[in-house]
Amino acid sequence: MSSGSTSLLGAPASTGGRGLPDRPPRDGGDDGYPSARRAFRIIDRVSHGGEGLEAKGLADALGVSSSTCYQVLGILIDEGYLRRLPRHAGYELGPRLERLYERSRTTGFGAAIGPVLVDLAQRSGCSAYFGLLTEDDDVVIAGIHAPPGDAPRGLPTGLRAPAHTLALGKAQIAAGGVTSIDHFIEQHPLVPLTRRTITDPVVLEADLKRAHARGYATETEEFAKGLCCVAVPVRRAGGGLAGGIGLATGGWSGRTEEARLVAAVRDAARRATELLRWHPGPRSPGRLSV
Repeated sequence: MSSGSTSLLGAPASTGGRGLPDRPPRDGGDDGYPSARRAFRIIDRVSHGGEGLEAKGLADALGVSSSTCYQVLGILIDEGYLRRLPRHAGYELGPRLERLYERSRTTGFGAAIGPVLVDLAQRSGCSAYFGLLTEDDDVVIAGIHAPPGDAPRGLPTGLRAPAHTLALGKAQIAAGGVTSIDHFIEQHPLVPLTRRTITDPVVLEADLKRAHARGYATETEEFAKGLCCVAVPVRRAGGGLAGGIGLATGGWSGRTEEARLVAAVRDAARRATELLRWHPGPRSPGRLSV
């Protein structure tokens, strides 16, 4: 990435209506890439429930032969857009669509936050980041901006890491209070990435509760050697969690410097909340479906 440039991951995904019954099937004689239309309509039909779906019934709905339908289904399965359910029980959406959905969520938020990251990096002189939690409580880096004349420090766009190793993750877990903190500690192994990663549940609980009380989280070489971060949660206008925004440095000299970084990040989070008022929200606030 070039110095001072922003790296952001696409646009919010949308879903259609109720699939095949919404409009009459097209046959192979229609103009406009009929094979592609069949593939898209099969994906749309499966997205509304593919359990028990048989190729013959799908072929009848599409107005094509069974052999043509089997061929399209085979391609979609080979390419990862669909999965065959066990014991010939139908179909479900495949891993490639799941990845595309994850990218669309991440990119949409990252793009909305981009101007805030640019300003935060310029004012602080540090790399600025925006991150989202997945439903598995990993944190995904959705947006990055480095200060002028510098390169982003430590965290590439698209990085996915355990939430307890990054300030961006800890800030979002802590934002949910005691219930969120307890759930995270009970449900997730505290895998060490460095010798300074917090792996003791009692110590992590205290760290997260302290982050909840003061409204920001820190990380000191817990993800990577030489990387120190401070982060705060980003709220939607209605109060729901939208993500986390933070700064990455090589460390800070004391409480005065830490306070300066925290103040800058808090101000950025407030402005991010204003921008997100005009951005469509996820199905579950502050979480990516993956």
